[in-house]
Amino acid sequence: MGNHRSAAVESELKLRTEEDESRRSSVIAREGRLGQFIPPFNFATVDRGVFRLFHFGMECSKEPYDNIPEDKIREALRVVLDARNHPLLIHCNRGKHRTGCVVGCLRKLQRWCLSSVFDEYQQFAAAKARVSDQRLIELFDTSSFKHLSHCICI
Repeated sequence: MGNHRSAAVESELKLRTEEDESRRSSVIAREGRLGQFIPPFNFATVDRGVFRLFHFGMECSKEPYDNIPEDKIREALRVVLDARNHPLLIHCNRGKHRTGCVVGCLRKLQRWCLSSVFDEYQQFAAAKARVSDQRLIELFDTSSFKHLSHCICI
């Protein structure tokens, strides 16, 4: 979604649960990797009080056929599609399943062909790609976003 390294992030869309947050923090602290997770974004807007956080606690499951609830994806997409939230950082724990599903559904809204959506998903999910995620993206119903079709040019 553009050159994210040159723009200050003004909003964050966090897709992981509080449990994920606490588990990740304890692992990072235990392994002494605190300084390794500074994102390559300019968070100067936080100091100006402009930063907005949107937290959608999407459960993550290791089960291959557990899907992310479609209503959560719709809620997240409403944040993504609102230009007032740009530039926007979207992330979960590893940026593969939850983030991949939200971005895949966004690409579908942007009228990408499914093969391109799946190529992008697989590029980031790599060996962790799930058929269930791709099925969710493929079957995602975009009709409730038709009124936004003129402004989906992210």
